[in-house]
Amino acid sequence: MPWKEITEVEARVRFVEEWLSKRFESIAVLCRAHGVSRKTGYKWLERFREGGTPGLQDQPRRWRSHPHTTAADVVELVVGTRKRHPTWGPRKLKAWITDRGYECPSASTIGAILAREGFIAPKRRKERAGEYSDGLTAQDAPNAVWGADFKGWFKLRTGAKCYPLTVSDGYSRYLLRCDALAHPDEEACRRTDNGTPFSGRFGIRTDKQTPEMVQIID
Repeated sequence: MPWKEITEVEARVRFVEEWLSKRFESIAVLCRAHGVSRKTGYKWLERFREGGTPGLQDQPRRWRSHPHTTAADVVELVVGTRKRHPTWGPRKLKAWITDRGYECPSASTIGAILAREGFIAPKRRKERAGEYSDGLTAQDAPNAVWGADFKGWFKLRTGAKCYPLTVSDGYSRYLLRCDALAHPDEEACRRTDNGTPFSGRFGIRTDKQTPEMVQIID
């Protein structure tokens, strides 16, 4: 005849019943007989004293208190300080609270508290532009788009600076023209893309819509 298996709850009930029967001289002997530690035995007896037999049922496995939870009074202090100083960030709040002798969590924890309490709005992710943004001509055929750009500058043996201006076809990448200019100014070229030096506070003027770019490569 096979041995009858008992559940954990039945084992706890039997343990308590045998303890109440006083057939064992000590809790240590009873625990050895049941193959459990004295810590477990005392825990079962305590649960029986608090809740009777129903207290020996399986308990839900959840934290009664998280070991890293910030105390309520600290949260209240952080929130109250932020209300009085709405422009302060987590680091400044931490420094202010610490300087006054209070125990204060890390700046990252303060930031989490502020976000949880609605003081910090989540950042919106910026949409990345595609390879070709709207408004640009597609480079899908030869001579559909030409590009002009200065490829930096370098010094000649004479000490003068040389600014090479290149004009290329966007589809074939064919170099149409390369001019060595002494200065990247309006006298040399007037109209091209929006990058430096063609735009900006001290860039080349782009208000004149003239065909100089075509004239460069004629």
